[in-house]
Amino acid sequence: MASCLVRLDPALRGFLRPALRGEPVTVPLDGLVPVMDRIQALGVPHTEVGRIEVAAAGRTAVAVSPDHRLADGEAVDVHPVAVPQAWPEAAEDAPGFVLDGHLGRLAGYLRLLGFDVEHATNAEDGDLAAVAAAGTRVLLSRDVGLLKRSAVRHGAFVYATDPLAQLREIHDRFGLDGHARPLTRCRVCNSALLDGAGAGRAGDVPADVVARGLPLHHCPHCGRSYWPGGHRDRLRARFAAAGITLG
Repeated sequence: MASCLVRLDPALRGFLRPALRGEPVTVPLDGLVPVMDRIQALGVPHTEVGRIEVAAAGRTAVAVSPDHRLADGEAVDVHPVAVPQAWPEAAEDAPGFVLDGHLGRLAGYLRLLGFDVEHATNAEDGDLAAVAAAGTRVLLSRDVGLLKRSAVRHGAFVYATDPLAQLREIHDRFGLDGHARPLTRCRVCNSALLDGAGAGRAGDVPADVVARGLPLHHCPHCGRSYWPGGHRDRLRARFAAAGITLG
């Protein structure tokens, strides 16, 4: 049977079954299937694939598109996405994100930095893919199957498991330095914060905070109030440990 040889960059080999991670993989060719389909069948979501190079026997490798149809005997080299990764075309000053239900703490951290983040703990994969298909937000997930969906135009697998490490990873991958607007969004519901305590939950603000005249902000959607204090200082220290300035 016709076949090709696929060599994955070390950064991508973790998506393979353990038995396949040490050597190039021989892939049978049973039809004119796009090279990206072959790569995804090995376990690598298209969101993680950057440059693809193909070489016929005895020839120099050339870059090909994800739609390239492989021929018998060709060798394929698969490279990871280039960093910083490009934002969606519709993004201007900063990208927006949509996160799957398991990345709640990362969603909160990104909102603290001022990024527009959609997140719901009960979101269905189809709904997340539909948001990603609109092309205005980057889908972040640790669900390989979700990221393999063809509807996902901009996405990223989150490799780290610790939320602060995840934040550092996404911060670097998308070149977010200089694009954050810290403490301008509600960590809980993502709405832009307004000046003042607000009417809905003004009673939540401690009397000493009011007496000291500390600057207050409130969320017009859920009514939460925000002010400087020990909690914010602890968050700053936590972010600083990850090399990120909260403001």
